[in-house]
Amino acid sequence: MNIDTYIPEIHDNNVLINQLVEFVNTLSEQQFNDSLDMGCGTVGAHVRHVIEHYQSLLNANRTIDYDNRPRNALIETDKSEAISALNTITLKLNQINTDKQVNVLCSTNLLITATNTLSSLRRELVFVHSHTTHHMAIIRILALTMKLPISLDFGKAASTQKFEQHVQF
Repeated sequence: MNIDTYIPEIHDNNVLINQLVEFVNTLSEQQFNDSLDMGCGTVGAHVRHVIEHYQSLLNANRTIDYDNRPRNALIETDKSEAISALNTITLKLNQINTDKQVNVLCSTNLLITATNTLSSLRRELVFVHSHTTHHMAIIRILALTMKLPISLDFGKAASTQKFEQHVQF
């Protein structure tokens, strides 16, 4: 790979997507769809939400709209559909070879309409990485509640992992 076209955020996102695929592969359909009556959704709902944010980013030309995205119930309820969508995200991430300026429509306040924010593809890759980590942390809680085996670093922020490597508890 040419160092001039290497974008580290792509690698970082691929690591998360691969962790998610590996975990989802271990689940039964019931586990993927079990809400546990906790009020925080199912594993499938969180996976769908993550996928749709990546799709919003990767399918956009110059304007990314994370709020106005299709909600695909099949991805949420059928783990094979979710895995297929995650694999497609990996393929699309690996096709990126340059940064570019993008506009992001975002509604951070319910009282105002969406605003247009100038950003870059690399910055948005950082955003979806953080967003994915957050949802993986929720998935981790669901998995532990279901008494499922899950990696210690699943859903743990990269900065926390680095900190823990250098500090003894």
